Amino acid sequence: MITFVLMKRIFAFLLGLLLCLSAAGQAQITTKKEKLSDFDSKTLKVVLPGDPILDEALRQAAKDAWNLSPYETCTQEEFDRLRTSDNWYFLVTREADRKKEPGGLTFLHLLKGGAKEVDGMMDIARLALCPAGKPTGREAALLPALLEAIQSYVQQARSSDFKRFGSAIGSLRRTGEKDIYLVEDELSPQIGKDFIDKKFDEGIHLVDAATADAAVRDGLDAVVAFCIRPAEIVKGSSCYKYYVDARTHEILWYKQHKISGSTGAGLLKSDLNDLVKPR
Repeated sequence: MITFVLMKRIFAFLLGLLLCLSAAGQAQITTKKEKLSDFDSKTLKVVLPGDPILDEALRQAAKDAWNLSPYETCTQEEFDRLRTSDNWYFLVTREADRKKEPGGLTFLHLLKGGAKEVDGMMDIARLALCPAGKPTGREAALLPALLEAIQSYVQQARSSDFKRFGSAIGSLRRTGEKDIYLVEDELSPQIGKDFIDKKFDEGIHLVDAATADAAVRDGLDAVVAFCIRPAEIVKGSSCYKYYVDARTHEILWYKQHKISGSTGAGLLKSDLNDLVKPR
């Protein structure tokens, strides 16, 4: 009898545990696909940070490139008031935690409203934009590509829960015939004259930032490189790099590396090898 009673208790316990685990599993999951299902029916708030360079760049990029949903610009104060409501999505520039990004970098985030704290909001996409507090002026040329990539990712994420942001990045395979614009100041110290003489052909142009950005503004059939790095390089600092199709604004390639004595801040040999390989 004792054994039978004990067995009943064990069975009841295991059954209860199973039911609890089942309920927990059912309650926990709202997939990214489901969370983004309302995206095109909600208004995107493009949050202007109050910096004249970034404000104008964000306004123009949204006007030129954003087409996935209705959008409006708003101030940081409006964002702080509205972000607790899930009636809105937000495009926000935020300085990264300096423990994670030493030296200071500003990222562009796509967030969904509905949390008391910004860190609790659904962070749909995050892309490096500029040094913290010190825009370089290249943001106006880069932002349309970032917005195109974010929209591509949202569209894919709404159809599949397993899409990662890399699915929104294109390919360098079709760039063999295109001109390439590299900003000379954005090459790492490991790129010397010997490497340039060996790897560069007449279609690869070392230019200043204004010339490279004009290629994007004019929609040339070209690839333009961008490097995002802190204004002050400290231990643990990162460098983020993009290759952008100047005509379509598609991000063709995106990488990050930790800055060190051997790598330096800027495009590395390995990055340029990726670029010239299809040629």
